[in-house]
Amino acid sequence: MDLHSQEIQPKHPVVKFLDRLERGSGTVVLLILAFLPVAAALVRWLFSETIPYAVAIQSQLVLPLTFIGFALTAKADRHLAISFGLKERKDWIGTASSTVVALVTGVMAGTFFLGSINFILVAFDLADSVWFIPRIVFLIMYPVGLFLVVWRSYPRTGGKLAFSIYFVGLALSVPLGIPAFNSLAQLANNNDIVPWLQVWADAYIPVMELLMGPAVALLIFSAFLGAPLFMVLGGIASFLFATQGDGASVVLSEGYQLMAGGSAVPSIALFTLTGFLLSESNAASRFVRLFKGLFGRMSGGTIIITVVVSAFFTTFTGANGITILALGALLLSILKNSGGNTESFSVGIITSSGAIGLLFPPSLAIIIYGSVAGYSILNLFLAGLLPGLLFVIGMVLVGFFLSRRNRAMLPVATGPVEAPMTSRETWEAFQDSFWELMLPVLIVWLYFSGLMSLVETAAFSAVYALFVETVIKKEVDFRKLLSISAQSLAIIGGVLAILMFARGMSYYFVDIGFPQMLTEWAQTHIGNKWLFLLALNVMLLGVGCLVDIFTAITLLVPLLVPVAQSFGINEAHLAIIFLANLSVGFITPPVGMDLFLASYRFNRPMVKIYKDVFPFILVQIVIVLIITYFDFFTQVLLPKA
Repeated sequence: MDLHSQEIQPKHPVVKFLDRLERGSGTVVLLILAFLPVAAALVRWLFSETIPYAVAIQSQLVLPLTFIGFALTAKADRHLAISFGLKERKDWIGTASSTVVALVTGVMAGTFFLGSINFILVAFDLADSVWFIPRIVFLIMYPVGLFLVVWRSYPRTGGKLAFSIYFVGLALSVPLGIPAFNSLAQLANNNDIVPWLQVWADAYIPVMELLMGPAVALLIFSAFLGAPLFMVLGGIASFLFATQGDGASVVLSEGYQLMAGGSAVPSIALFTLTGFLLSESNAASRFVRLFKGLFGRMSGGTIIITVVVSAFFTTFTGANGITILALGALLLSILKNSGGNTESFSVGIITSSGAIGLLFPPSLAIIIYGSVAGYSILNLFLAGLLPGLLFVIGMVLVGFFLSRRNRAMLPVATGPVEAPMTSRETWEAFQDSFWELMLPVLIVWLYFSGLMSLVETAAFSAVYALFVETVIKKEVDFRKLLSISAQSLAIIGGVLAILMFARGMSYYFVDIGFPQMLTEWAQTHIGNKWLFLLALNVMLLGVGCLVDIFTAITLLVPLLVPVAQSFGINEAHLAIIFLANLSVGFITPPVGMDLFLASYRFNRPMVKIYKDVFPFILVQIVIVLIITYFDFFTQVLLPKA
């Protein structure tokens, strides 16, 4: 029985209705979250007034958005994971891997669901309201969303054994929910239940202390088998807090503080929606056509097109893998048809170009880094501009060199060469792409001028892109908007799940004073700023290979910032070093995330992908070293203190 295909294509009318309700409600919440900040900015400009409770409602809307995204991500089986393909194998190794992942997923899904109930009952007055809307309306999305995750997290591989083990895991999660049962008993004033629970509660901490070591080891092991990273990170944090008498509810509490604490988190969702609106319309083709007109007559002009367009789309989606999947075929065709570009070269430059967009506004990676580190996101955007340009220039130059070398080595053309566009055609391409071309200009102007906050700018970008693609270009209708919304929510859910649950783990390490211990160790055993930076480069390249950038930021930034400060390293400089290293890690063999996506998208063996990207990895590493050891590039645009 193919459970996954049944879930993706439900046949029962009730399931179809619930599926449409879920996607529709997610779209509505996302659109309200987009239009509300824009309306607030307009009211402020026109009347010097504020919309009552706008910020409070905006922060609360992040909760249903997050958990609808969670559910859709689980439904599509797209939660971020470290996967070597073991659980997809058809032999005993695949069965064993799927069984372990199913057990861990079942235990943690059930634990988070019960923890969400305890968190709501303990942390909030359920009679409270936000602008006449009972707070429970927003908070109920915690258990509802996590119930949907429980429902949809059953294993897609491993057969009946893994499917059965998943429910064994759910049953095993019940003892971990003792705080939730205590809270429910107290709410019901049921004195008959409380004595039984008290016996259970008295044994809770000793049992958790006994289980913590094996449980953490199993969670880490399951991560390399393909278990969702948010469950692994949140699970480790839950067991660590359980030894103090708490558990998953503390992890969820920390996630709530991040989601609804008035931070820049809504901008992550809104810029992601903007990116999908652009990538799912014909905006990419219009941009490519314009750049062909501008640079097509140049020798290697298609290289500029590839690098710039890839970087541009990654700034909005925040995930360079999406750029490879969405634009890969189009860019590959252009490169190969321009004459002299081999498939190996074309695949290599496309695979390597997406990640460099992470340093340009409105990069989601920079927004998340600033939110986690508590540092000015505006300053981080300024600090990333010149390093980002270095990456673009470096990629273009090495692309020119390799392309010319390929042409010199090829005795005949590899295919038909397209004729350059005329001036008239270029002007028509500019007119055709004008509205989308204005989007990055408006974003930079509105945010850097201070006219809009980051969230308002993100909301404007989503509303603007929606207006252009639905009204002006007429390429997105209501049905397609639902599809685009579902796709963006699946990505949003994956990113926010990591941020929420990794936040709990980071909080535990901060709470026990681990950053201070790490700082003392570094001062004693490294003692030199330059050696620390070198060690940081090596470590982050390895981290970039293994985990996604959002996990790395949430886990490592709170630990590394105090250490870097002890060596006198500027916070903005550290941020750009951090992000630049991770972006190179995405294409670093053997397990860089983008290598797997490129292998899938271009139908090439991994070994060939390694060879394709090798020269581009070298130039990017050189640029990382330049950025690391010459802080001029990250500091020169920052406002003077």
